[in-house]
Amino acid sequence: QTCALPIFSFNLDRCSEDSDEEVRSSVVCKFMSGWIVQDGSELSLLNPPRLREMILYERLMASHVMPSERIEPVTLWPGGQLSECQARIIVSMHTNVRRCPAMITDRRLGHNGFMVGVYPVAGGNGDSDTSPLDSVTLRLETRSPLIPYHGVEDLKEIIKLVSNSSVDSVKASRPAKVKEYLAKEATRDRKST
Repeated sequence: QTCALPIFSFNLDRCSEDSDEEVRSSVVCKFMSGWIVQDGSELSLLNPPRLREMILYERLMASHVMPSERIEPVTLWPGGQLSECQARIIVSMHTNVRRCPAMITDRRLGHNGFMVGVYPVAGGNGDSDTSPLDSVTLRLETRSPLIPYHGVEDLKEIIKLVSNSSVDSVKASRPAKVKEYLAKEATRDRKST
């Protein structure tokens, strides 16, 4: 019997066969719909449906793009919801300047359903002596409609995760509400198959 997962498959019969190769983990016995596996001095229950759910969740965390919808723009900077430090982090992210207004399209924001507009301030002279924040207004333009109350606080959580992380990854920049949503989706998908 073979259990096929997206881009990951394993043979269930081989899991319970004896092997000539020295393996750290070994199957102790079958148990209900899974196996009891020994890894050194630890015993674990390997449940194929749960394993499939965990793999799906990890994939969703790494690459799923949350849908987004336009909202009434919320001013983030200046005098809005973000501190100067948070605004600097947002401005340092990948920006699509070919759009009007320019949009911060960094995947760490976009995959979480957010887009931030960068509006030039009237009279901003673009001097090299001034801060890039002195010549722009930042506005939250989109959010994900699938998550209730998904907004500025979640954007701040992403900014904090980005500033604390040394890697540029979507998975490391998922706010709690998005993680919870993706976990429910992985569970729902496992139960539907």
